[in-house]
Formats: sequence, C-alpha cells, structure tokens
Amino acid sequence: MRQSIKKELTRQQLLSKGYELINKYGYHGTSIDKLISELKITKGSFYYHFKSKEDFTLTIIREIISDNITRDFIAPLKLKGNPIFILTDCLDEKFINSKRTLTDTGSPLTNFITELSVINKTFKDELKKITDKWAVALVLLIQDGKMNGHIARFVDSDASAMFIIASIEGVQTLRQLDSNKAHYINFVQQLKLYINCLKA
Repeated sequence: MRQSIKKELTRQQLLSKGYELINKYGYHGTSIDKLISELKITKGSFYYHFKSKEDFTLTIIREIISDNITRDFIAPLKLKGNPIFILTDCLDEKFINSKRTLTDTGSPLTNFITELSVINKTFKDELKKITDKWAVALVLLIQDGKMNGHIARFVDSDASAMFIIASIEGVQTLRQLDSNKAHYINFVQQLKLYINCLKA
C-alpha cells in the first residue's frame, strides 16, 4: 500500500472512531489514549494528522457531522416537485425505509450541540453553520412551495423550517429513552402529519 494512501486511511479511521466514541461517551469521556488504544496506533500517528483534541473534534464536525446532515436532510431538498412530498419522502427514506441500523445514542448533531456548544465558541459556531445551512435549504423549499401553490401562503417559512429541524432532532433524541421502533415510527408519522398541514 502506498504511504500516502496508508496515511489517509489512518486519518479516516481516526475520524470514524472518534465520531463513534464522542457520540457514545461524550467529548470529555473520549481521550486520545482511548482512541489510539482502540485503533492500535501510536500517539504520533494521531498528532501527525491533528494538532490537538479540539482540532480533531472540529474536523469530525466539518467532515462527518456536516456531511451526514447534508446527505440525509439537505441534498434531498434540492429535488424538483411538490415540497410536501419531498419532505415526507425524505423522512421515510431516513427513518422508515433506511436499511442503516437505528442506534439508541440519539442524534449525533444534537449530542454534539448539547455538550460542545458550551465548551468553546469555535465548536458552537461550527455546529451553528450546519443548522443554518439546513434551515436555509428548508426555507427555500417552503418558499418555492408557496410560490407554486403547493404550500399555504400564510405559513411562516422560517418558523416552519426550525420546527421541522427541532422535530427531526427530537425524534432521534427520544430514541435514547424509548427504543421501541413502533413508537419511533409513530413520532415520524406525527411529524409527517404536521408537514401535510402546510398544504395549500
């Protein structure tokens, strides 16, 4: 294996394992020693790629959390068509039809916001960029729906966008308390009912 490929593989393994551990044990519960022990690599390998634990965590936010939100909840909003169907199809794809295993650790975005936004402003700002990008995509979709007659004109685009984000994050967070999949699906169905109430 070429050295450059091996280094990039190590970097990706560090990010993936760090994301998993921080999401499960929290920022303070995840040490660099624990990380490198699980991956069976040297501390030098970690510091070759990242200046510090803070730099490492920022990279996880930028390259994993942000990318996952974009893939699951922002990219689908770029589709053309009725926003009501686009939104409900997005929820079905993520929560109902997905073959990816649903975890009981809640929403990674919410987990990171809850713990990291109070640690320092840099973490908070990076996480806010993600929610802002998501909100803008939703607002644009809702406004387009209003212009095309799919969504009622009285709907507050900004408030509805934030409510949808809060509900999606809340659905995932509640799974930490109740792992019954039927209940989880019911939560999603209630959110879909709200979205259908936006119809013109």
